[in-house]
Amino acid sequence: MTKEPVYNETKLLKGCMQKIKTFLRSFVLSCTSPKYYAEIIRTRFSFSLKYLLVFQFLTTVIISAVVLVPLAAFNVPELLNSVKNVYPSDLDIAVQDGRLSINQPLPYRIPLPAVMQDELTTGEIREEMGTLGDVQYLAVFESDENIQGAADVYAQDAFVVFTETSIYVQEDAQEGLRVYPVPEGENFELNRGVVDQALNTVAGSEIIQKKLYIPFIAVVLLLVVLPIMIVASLVMVAVYGFFVWLMTKVLGGMILAGQTLSYMKAVQVSIHSLTLINVADAVFKVTGHGDVFGGWIYFLAFLVWTGFVLHQSFHQKRVTGSVAVATPARTRVTTSSRKVVAKPAAKKAKKRG
Repeated sequence: MTKEPVYNETKLLKGCMQKIKTFLRSFVLSCTSPKYYAEIIRTRFSFSLKYLLVFQFLTTVIISAVVLVPLAAFNVPELLNSVKNVYPSDLDIAVQDGRLSINQPLPYRIPLPAVMQDELTTGEIREEMGTLGDVQYLAVFESDENIQGAADVYAQDAFVVFTETSIYVQEDAQEGLRVYPVPEGENFELNRGVVDQALNTVAGSEIIQKKLYIPFIAVVLLLVVLPIMIVASLVMVAVYGFFVWLMTKVLGGMILAGQTLSYMKAVQVSIHSLTLINVADAVFKVTGHGDVFGGWIYFLAFLVWTGFVLHQSFHQKRVTGSVAVATPARTRVTTSSRKVVAKPAAKKAKKRG
């Protein structure tokens, strides 16, 4: 009675280990062995579909680890306390009937926190921020009379510029400047006391203190991000498979050695050939050169690699096929000759009987 559960658990563990070995073998060979694709072409499509699902699952797990491990070590209450200290103790903001006002003379400037100043001095972040790397203030409050256009906003050297009726937000070099109206129909007041109370409530909550947001984010990544990644990857291999199929139609004589490749097999090959391309893309992104391998370079690298593995697979298959055709021919001749010799011997045996 006690041995059966142990046996079932052992069998299940062995089955899981075998599936892991199968995936790892397929992963390594998809990246390193062009001749492995001859085996893929002879394999059922369901095998490659399972491979794609496991690949996306492991990718999601890796992304989750990259996001959650640093987040778990991050001190959120300390961050909230820093945010609280950014708000000036002498500033009261009021919004009434779609107009914003403060209790200080204009212009009123809030300087950048020391942390942001240090980050903006680093070369990589400064390069990404573009002209925003030169700003001197976090926010500036100014009158509508002195802000007549984009040039006036940029002259304030601030991330955000508030006027009585508008909010100007500087984006990066590509996005430029965004303008939002002061919300109408909402009347409220904001001061240091309100900010302190709100942030203290958040910092003291059970979610922050026990870091319950970590498992919540993990569940979101697995239940929301993973299905999105799977659907996106299926659409991607369907599209890329079409281009592979089209490539074989145009260059079939050179790539496929005069043979044909169906669309579904083109999709199946694309599932595996994209492995190496995605690994290379991840390496470029981790090393800070993600733009080098993106866009058309990514797509062309995929086509070149897929064409190469198909060429290797089909030319290998043609050589193997020629041998396979010769061997049965000799076998049939030998078999037929044995039957001819065997028949007279059988007749003589009957006569003797």
